[in-house]
Amino acid sequence: MKQLRFCFLAFMLLILTFNYSISFNDIVPDPLEYKEMPFDVLHYDVKLDLSNYKTKEVEGICKILVHRKNIYDGDYFIFHLEGLKVDGVSSMGKNLDFKAHLEDNPREFHYRVSYPDQTSDTVEFIISYSGTMTSEINPGMSWGGVSYEELVLYSMGAGLGAPYISTTRHWLPCFDLPQDKATFKGTFIVPNNLKVASNGILTEVNDIDEGKKEFVWEHNYLAATYLLNFAAGPYIILDNFDYKIPIQIFTLAMDSIKSEFAYRRVPEMADCYSSLFGEYPYEKIGYCNTMKGAMEHQTMISFPRSIIINQYTYKNDNNSTMAHELAHHWFGNMVSPLDFRDTWLNESFANYCEALWEKCREGDSAYLATIIMSKDEYLGNVVKREGVLPLYDYSREKPSSNYPTTIYEKGSVVLGMLYYELEKNGFDFIEIIRNYLNKYKHSNVDTKQFIQLVKDETNLDLDWFYDQWVYNAGWLQLDVEYDDIQNEKYPSRFRLIQTQLGRLFENVPVEFSYYINGEEFTFVQPISDSITYIDLGNDINYKIDSIKFNTGKIVVGLFKINNIKVISSVNDNNKNLPYELYQFNNNINLNYQSETGKTIITIYDLLGNVIYKEEKQSNYGMNSFSFDFNNYPQNNYFINIIIDNNVYNEKISVIH
Repeated sequence: MKQLRFCFLAFMLLILTFNYSISFNDIVPDPLEYKEMPFDVLHYDVKLDLSNYKTKEVEGICKILVHRKNIYDGDYFIFHLEGLKVDGVSSMGKNLDFKAHLEDNPREFHYRVSYPDQTSDTVEFIISYSGTMTSEINPGMSWGGVSYEELVLYSMGAGLGAPYISTTRHWLPCFDLPQDKATFKGTFIVPNNLKVASNGILTEVNDIDEGKKEFVWEHNYLAATYLLNFAAGPYIILDNFDYKIPIQIFTLAMDSIKSEFAYRRVPEMADCYSSLFGEYPYEKIGYCNTMKGAMEHQTMISFPRSIIINQYTYKNDNNSTMAHELAHHWFGNMVSPLDFRDTWLNESFANYCEALWEKCREGDSAYLATIIMSKDEYLGNVVKREGVLPLYDYSREKPSSNYPTTIYEKGSVVLGMLYYELEKNGFDFIEIIRNYLNKYKHSNVDTKQFIQLVKDETNLDLDWFYDQWVYNAGWLQLDVEYDDIQNEKYPSRFRLIQTQLGRLFENVPVEFSYYINGEEFTFVQPISDSITYIDLGNDINYKIDSIKFNTGKIVVGLFKINNIKVISSVNDNNKNLPYELYQFNNNINLNYQSETGKTIITIYDLLGNVIYKEEKQSNYGMNSFSFDFNNYPQNNYFINIIIDNNVYNEKISVIH
């Protein structure tokens, strides 16, 4: 019996191993769907000859150190390379077979190479390659990949339109998905008149034959491949910052004075974020001026020259984009997305950090004013340009892209509302985010893990929040109704009516401000029902000078006021009725309270003809009914309302 059990276990192990092998052979890496790989890249060591940098020609050798998490017959390593020729792959002194896979599918195209043996759990692949470096094919703007512009050859690690998204593969053979982070060493050979900027610390600068130099950069922190970069040009280096870690700015000589001015607040930005989220997590802060950008490459941000010139021209040394890219070193770099469906965790937070930077500088009012600008930009411009998108797993089809503005501007407002929701319940939002960063430091995270951490920290069920603001698209749309203005004063009672199609929004913080004799009164009204009443009390009725919504005194909510209607009440003389009937032009709106749920509404013309009748099984509590008389002749009409077996009658005058 014991022997039989052993044989059974051995057989099951064989089956499981076989199934794993088959399942891996069927796995195709996808930038928008995390799939666990049976290997882990530990380190990239690349040597690039950029002697012919103006033509973007390159010869390279890349060593990739790989840990095999599982070993079985037929296993292989996967790497990506775009637009360049693989000249050969070797390991342990052996030339290895490699094969291009899914060449007709740009999103999933990759190379597969066999391992040199079936026993080593750590293997170094040596890939030699050559050709002309390219950039993504993206009509209108080629962004990700390698460009030569304004005397500088430089790489951008993410593509706006490339289906594979990460574009480091345009110059470096690598497993080019964000899930597999590794350390990096880059050796770059350039003509003597150039300098090279890259990730980490510059450890060597060596003179070599034929008027060339090599620059050796080493980054001993884990980095996603889309955060690796280089920039080679006739740079000078600004590094005279009095700061606790090195700050290096690579700028063209003609921009040196402009750059000294534009970058001078970087230490303050780093101090601000360090005070909020913990110390800056890497060995240096670096920016290199390039034509395109901005892109948060790890420790060497690519930043547009045009912004630097603009800052200097208008003598503005407070640049929110510069702060945004620095914030990425916590959000996106230190804690990276598991796959690119989670990009909002990078961009929404970095955009929100622009508001936090303003808070460090000027206080709460500046923080809220920055979020108001994001809200106005999103509702006023972004939606018209990109359509209505969720934050998570949004469409990337035009007019959207891999990085739609929605995840920046809408995301910032959503995080501001999450801040408000948590603080309202007695929790420190910044402390929770700091714990999130510490837990996933130098690793990857997905949206579910972020949500779970907030729940673990607070024991709050905020699924409704993430469902409507992260996973779904749209925003709260409101009509505001109030009674006639008397003596140029507003009444004290308002009705807020949700008008968006599809679903009701929950707990949306609607900030309401009213003014009496110039004095401001502000409060937040959470909106969840189809109709919400705001009653300020009879003692101030018709004393209100003006009203405003979403001024950013307490919180900025993602909502839009579509219409503000002055409504004449038909039944103002009887305040004890279980309903309110309002007429706006030739539309009526009936709001009524039901105890049993049974309601009959009948509309008659002057001759007693029934023009409309409906028997409604209403919800317990407040209900609503509306009717449009615009297609009916000008005349008087009567409405018979039966609520809980009680009968009421109203007259409506229709005038065209």
